[in-house]
Amino acid sequence: MFLTLKNRLYQYVYVLSYIVFLASSVILLNSQFNNVYSAKSFLQWKIAGIVTLIVIFVQIVLLLTRRHGLKQWSVIGLMLIIFVLSYFLKLNVITSTLFLLFLFMANADLLSENAFATIDLATKLIILVVIFAFLIFHVFPSQNAISFTRGTSTRYAIGFTHPNVLSGFILSILYSALLLLQNIRKHFTYLIYALLLVVYLVIAYLTGSRGFMVAGAVLILGFGLSYSKRIVRWLPKVTWVIVSLTFVIGIGMVAWGSSLPLFNTLNSALSGRPGQQLTVIQYFYSPKIIGQNLPLLGARSNLWVDNTFLFILLSAGFIGLMLLLALFIGSAYKAKQDNNYFLCVILIALAVQGIIETQLTNAYMFAPFIYAFTQVVKDLPKRQRPVGRHARHARTF
Repeated sequence: MFLTLKNRLYQYVYVLSYIVFLASSVILLNSQFNNVYSAKSFLQWKIAGIVTLIVIFVQIVLLLTRRHGLKQWSVIGLMLIIFVLSYFLKLNVITSTLFLLFLFMANADLLSENAFATIDLATKLIILVVIFAFLIFHVFPSQNAISFTRGTSTRYAIGFTHPNVLSGFILSILYSALLLLQNIRKHFTYLIYALLLVVYLVIAYLTGSRGFMVAGAVLILGFGLSYSKRIVRWLPKVTWVIVSLTFVIGIGMVAWGSSLPLFNTLNSALSGRPGQQLTVIQYFYSPKIIGQNLPLLGARSNLWVDNTFLFILLSAGFIGLMLLLALFIGSAYKAKQDNNYFLCVILIALAVQGIIETQLTNAYMFAPFIYAFTQVVKDLPKRQRPVGRHARHARTF
């Protein structure tokens, strides 16, 4: 009885801390309360930072007061050491936000994937309604309502700081929704696909986000191809290869620059962003073993690096990038081991989005990472490991 009450308490604390962190981060930092092109207002950044530190403390308490296997303690101990050294020695190998992501992953086995997906989906839909309401009733500062264009096309942020942020937030909703729809799609296949296509086309048109177009297409296509037993059988076997190639392409496309035959074509297709990133590497920063402060890169600068892997390489160093790659490869291996088809689809979608945009470290993208990477730190005995679609029901909330 006591253990049941204790587990319930841990579950509620985990869920509440996740909701508070997600809501505060999105509303304060990703909505039009935050003017990313101005350094005049720091209040929302300070509040969000304080919330992040409080949630980190709560998650550490949850983590250290629970039982873990040897494998989990090894991973937990390694990440704690890396974070402490990075924080106190200012090595910039792992940020507080990425460390919090790891803590959420390490504690995610408190819930089933379906329970967490339901909570994440409901929270994000409420946040979306709140931000739309703020926009309609003119709650946001008027100076933060910036127009975005690409050529002659207008791009819409609709209450968010940037059209890419809006599309990334909708994409994060799709991750949770599709995970839940795996259970009912046989009964509503055509209706589900029609709704997915409508959402995909509308958001792609409104935002013009290439990352959403590519990653969303991977998700929707993967959702449909799961009916093919042949694809379901071989995809887990090659996912780690596909994910590794995205890292190589993401870094190599910019690192080798114009020496690549397709560089100019890609540069034109991506509005000159690879060329801009090449300039950053050549004239401002070079990749290092450990991280470095990047005042020219990030939310408060017009000099963007729209490539998650390159951004992490420059900001967190080679060690930080290898930690991310290890999580991807470890998750791909677990997907193969458990024959978890949809986990493979999530990993590939995350990887291809990372080549085109730098959104994977934002709070609203935590959920798909938690789905994918929790598999690495789970320590279930081999005979108890759930297989395939049933992997989502290992625990209940």
